[in-house]
Amino acid sequence: MSRNYWMGDKIRLRALEPADADSAYYAITPDFDSESERLGDSIGIPVSPDHMAEIVEEMAGKAPEGDEFWLVIEDLDGNVVGNINSHSCSRRMGHFRYGIDIMYRYRGLGYGTEAVLILLKYFFRELRYHKCTVAIYSFNEGSIAFHEKLGFILEGTIRDMVFTNGRYYDELMYGMTEQEYFARYGDAI
Repeated sequence: MSRNYWMGDKIRLRALEPADADSAYYAITPDFDSESERLGDSIGIPVSPDHMAEIVEEMAGKAPEGDEFWLVIEDLDGNVVGNINSHSCSRRMGHFRYGIDIMYRYRGLGYGTEAVLILLKYFFRELRYHKCTVAIYSFNEGSIAFHEKLGFILEGTIRDMVFTNGRYYDELMYGMTEQEYFARYGDAI
């Protein structure tokens, strides 16, 4: 068992820092993964390195708002491999959402799995949340497979919710309760 709550066997989660603007994840370079943007939200307009530095510096300077925060995922060698964020948190109702993005070249290595399990553990074991919900666009087959492998259950479809690549796509809602998490993972993470 790790003595650092935010560290797994392969990754650690940490706060965003202004210097992260220089990492390959945040820099708009020839190997920038625009398709990753599409899978998560939409294709953005390229910005200058100076503007990206301003964006990252502003994000790094913000304190978490309640239980909503943004964390960098880095491998144990210190390479930024992606990010994970919590949002739409309701302590009263006991549910939250999250978003995750792993750089293409780091996918399939277990980094995303560890990051999500650390986040779920924190919300279910420390903050007493009851349920996590994830919205996935229907064309994002990798994310669908990833969440189903983690044990998330398809709960519904919102038709024609996102427009990208010239057409409308459905938004799929996946969920996991704390009981489902504990039955599947117990104290594994």
